[in-house]
Amino acid sequence: MKKTNMLLSAVLAVSCLTAPMHVLAYNQFFDNDDYTVETEQFKYWNASSFSNGDFGMRLETELTNANWMVTGVFYQENETEPYVYVISPINQKFEVRGNIYASALAPFLEENQVLAVGDLFYIETMTAQETDPPIFSPFSGEVKYLGHGTDVLGEDFMKVIRHELITEYSGVGKSLISDVTGVTVTKGDATEDDSVDILDVITINKTILGKETMNSYSVLAVDINQNGAPDSEDSLAVMKHIVGLTDFLES
Repeated sequence: MKKTNMLLSAVLAVSCLTAPMHVLAYNQFFDNDDYTVETEQFKYWNASSFSNGDFGMRLETELTNANWMVTGVFYQENETEPYVYVISPINQKFEVRGNIYASALAPFLEENQVLAVGDLFYIETMTAQETDPPIFSPFSGEVKYLGHGTDVLGEDFMKVIRHELITEYSGVGKSLISDVTGVTVTKGDATEDDSVDILDVITINKTILGKETMNSYSVLAVDINQNGAPDSEDSLAVMKHIVGLTDFLES
């Protein structure tokens, strides 16, 4: 045990563990890390440059007739019904994310069903109010629910959508809580490689120091104490798990 504790201390020292800091690390609307994922089922990319016209999130696929996908579901505190959905376009020429009030969409869905992250739907006509982020309403014509997108597009897209999870929201001037039901998160996996090792600890500690910023999936994965941000307690919990002092990561 003494030898294990010495190893733990040494590794934490090397990985720049410091006192807890308040870290604002979430993916509000655009992830500025450029990446592209292309499979036989879909092409997805996120670009931060206006130069090629691909700024923001884009998804193209022939597997669904949907033109919108839910990337965030938010509730007011102590409420059981969604307040606002964050939605992203599919197979459309523009790249902006926007919001649609749940109350506006609900009457058009079967029995006022609640949408989840990854759900696909079709809206025939819809306009956006001039707000930042835009609020999409009102809409007219056919509104049709088309299923859960991560099921339609497969495991590859499950890995993509977790980059886009929006876990904190203040755009409507309210304190809202996100629902990420159905999205698989590997606890401790800061590097998003589906494993937990010393690189995850280093990534957590660099985030604490302000040298890196985690996307929303990583924040969800490493927030072991569930206080909303990576801190030294999370780093220590992951490190204890790696060296075998704990069999699992509590959440």
